[in-house]
Amino acid sequence: MSSANTPARKRFHSLRPATERASALKERIYATFTGLAIVVVIGSDIVDTPALTAFLTLAIGLVGIGAAGFVAEVIAHQVTHAAAPTGAELRTMGRISSGALASAAIPLLALGAACFGWMTLESAILTSTVLYVATLALVAIVAVARTSLPRAQKFWALLVMLGFIALVVIVLFLSKLH
Repeated sequence: MSSANTPARKRFHSLRPATERASALKERIYATFTGLAIVVVIGSDIVDTPALTAFLTLAIGLVGIGAAGFVAEVIAHQVTHAAAPTGAELRTMGRISSGALASAAIPLLALGAACFGWMTLESAILTSTVLYVATLALVAIVAVARTSLPRAQKFWALLVMLGFIALVVIVLFLSKLH
């Protein structure tokens, strides 16, 4: 079957090894949790936070998590293989770690809109928070749906994952009450 007749989803999945796809997904999940934590903290002091500060805080935080992911990949490779990564491996690590920024595209656009006065900072924070929580829930749903577990086990697995996501969100919002 030629690639022209293969559905786009199958072509995408066949382009990258499973370990690379898993690493990219983990990086995006880390970045999503980080972004969620950042916007919740910004939202806790929204009265005294300029929109530009909120935008830069999120951007810098996510560049930081991406850089941390890249450095962790390089160090793990060196420890595991007792050698520096090749150029191709470094490019792969860079592609995976830069995926963290992709998770922030819409929240950064919302905060950017707040910088220009096109929406309030409160609306941008709410939009970002809802988007991050929805992203985490969607990832959990897709992850469980892709397993070969029986239906009852899928239900419990999804319930546990959504419970952990809810727990993180609750802890983040409780931290606002300081």
